[in-house]
Amino acid sequence: RSKARIASVTGSVGKTSTKDALRAMLSAQAPTSASVASYNNHVGVPISLARLACDARYGVFEIGMNHPGEIEPLARQVEAHVGIVTNVGPVHIGHMGSEEAIADEKGCLFAGMTKDSVAVLNRDNRHSERLAAKARNFGVSRIVGFGRSEAADARLLSFDLQDSGSDVVALIHGRRIEYRLGAAGEHWVMNSVGALAVVEALGADVAAAATALAGVKASPGRGARRVLKLGAGTIELLDESYNANPVSVRAMLAVLARTEPKAGGRRMLCLGDMRELGDAADSLHAALADAVAASGATQVFLCGPHMEALWRKLAPAQRGAHRPDSATLAGEFAAALKAGDVVAVKGSLGTKMKIIVDAILAASGGEAER
Repeated sequence: RSKARIASVTGSVGKTSTKDALRAMLSAQAPTSASVASYNNHVGVPISLARLACDARYGVFEIGMNHPGEIEPLARQVEAHVGIVTNVGPVHIGHMGSEEAIADEKGCLFAGMTKDSVAVLNRDNRHSERLAAKARNFGVSRIVGFGRSEAADARLLSFDLQDSGSDVVALIHGRRIEYRLGAAGEHWVMNSVGALAVVEALGADVAAAATALAGVKASPGRGARRVLKLGAGTIELLDESYNANPVSVRAMLAVLARTEPKAGGRRMLCLGDMRELGDAADSLHAALADAVAASGATQVFLCGPHMEALWRKLAPAQRGAHRPDSATLAGEFAAALKAGDVVAVKGSLGTKMKIIVDAILAASGGEAER
């Protein structure tokens, strides 16, 4: 019944961020409906489709999975004109068995699309050709790539990362676009280039969409930054408490490395278990040690049984505490903070890292002026 141009979004990381960026870019041009929060499963997708406004010119729908066979029936409900796979990594690998199986499941996003539809793929991801073949098998004839690769149709040329966002230069189908991105982090930069590729494929105004990216901010639990009063000064909180996987944790650690503490402050890190990693869980947790070291974290506080593998890899001077769960750790971590600190919190949803964030908020004197 709807005449809206529809985009669908999936990927191991960056789904919600890309969906939110697309909503901001498209709604600045015309009535747009999009999935709320993370309504991306067998319940959330039908609800989101039912909420598609009659006058919408654009619709943006996020599709997720953690088991085989989940994406295709949802993709056939959405019937998108453009589908983007942000990337593929070892997320939910405990249920899927391999990255190749994850890529095949993500490629089912293109089910229900027609030969006139467009598949948007991350050319920098090692599974891009596998995904392109999957799209063609579903009858999609136009494949658009984004990334740093010279072969990308939407190519990232340069970016300048800052605490408050980034200045980005991209080449979108041969057209140079310079824009300000309101969310911080290199992962956000790449998400924005992919989103611009989707905008072009939908037939919307790319330049206007790029301008709208200045207003895009990370949401609570997904990278939101807050300055809080503490003692005679302030701390800066990087709230990534909503979810975690090996790819997104490394992205957050890169943001932490670029965020300078105030005078006398430190980089303080709190991580909870990454869930659904199966037999690879301990090795994937331990493998974070290099990124933790590169982040410049002065002290590291961990919770969850799998984080013990990372704890054993930390330098003794870095070890703050390792506790069985977030509730046990929360007060201890909050008490360890002092004015000037930059504080990063991240973990899988099941580890309830919001408890840590709430403890920090309770120990603080509230929001401070930036």
